[in-house]
Amino acid sequence: MQGYNLHPDGTMPSFSNLDEINTMSVPEAAIDYQGRGLTVTPLHGKRPVLRRWQERYLSESELPDYFVDGRNLGIVLGGAAAAGLVDVDLDNPVAVDVADLLLPDTVKSGRMKNPRSHHWFVCDPAPPSRRYFLTKPMVDRLMIESGEATLVELRSTGHQTVVAPSIHPVDGDRYMWHQARYAR
Repeated sequence: MQGYNLHPDGTMPSFSNLDEINTMSVPEAAIDYQGRGLTVTPLHGKRPVLRRWQERYLSESELPDYFVDGRNLGIVLGGAAAAGLVDVDLDNPVAVDVADLLLPDTVKSGRMKNPRSHHWFVCDPAPPSRRYFLTKPMVDRLMIESGEATLVELRSTGHQTVVAPSIHPVDGDRYMWHQARYAR
């Protein structure tokens, strides 16, 4: 992993004890994530508020200005700013159960109502982002809404993922970390 760094000072990210972030305020969490070597971006709900957020690295002195209580927090994925950090976003409860059997053990996050729905990996190189859907016949057979047909989304370059201690903008559910290891 030589020369493969997430943080501008050349250090690798730290994924240990992420569950400690679950109870922090958003400003405290932003500083903690940045200190771990992760690139953060402020969010309104699930949407980034900064222009060119994919390329923007906020200094520690800038963080308090952008991360105020009531604002959510995202971790930048994939490309140069995130050097291969990817999120396997499991949008279906069955996908969550199957992923626990098929994917290597790793850091997991999600929401209280949907735990372990995000599996985090460092990949070199970062794969392209991609969505995987149920087929139309499967959607019809399972009698689910077409909007629920996404099984898995591989989130990488050009994406970010909402993380703890953010609050879901629709239902008020809390984002949280569930496991503090990662896989490469």
